[in-house]
Amino acid sequence: RSSFFKCYAQLLQSNPEAKGMLTLNFVIEPSGHVQQPAIDSKDLTDKNFQKCLIETLKRLEFRSFAGPSVSTLFPMKFE
Repeated sequence: RSSFFKCYAQLLQSNPEAKGMLTLNFVIEPSGHVQQPAIDSKDLTDKNFQKCLIETLKRLEFRSFAGPSVSTLFPMKFE
């Protein structure tokens, strides 16, 4: 979680008024790897901020599991 807020700290340097909600969309594969990372946000549309979040998502690894992939929506509030 701290990696996501590092992205936000970078955004605040260029836009101190930035705040809002966003939803991280991704798929967790049975191997634990993240696939298809995407961001849905009407409030925080800065491309560099979103790129930083996507890169952070790509580095996440979950515990491996048996069964099908899991589609995930994760809302986050930045303020």
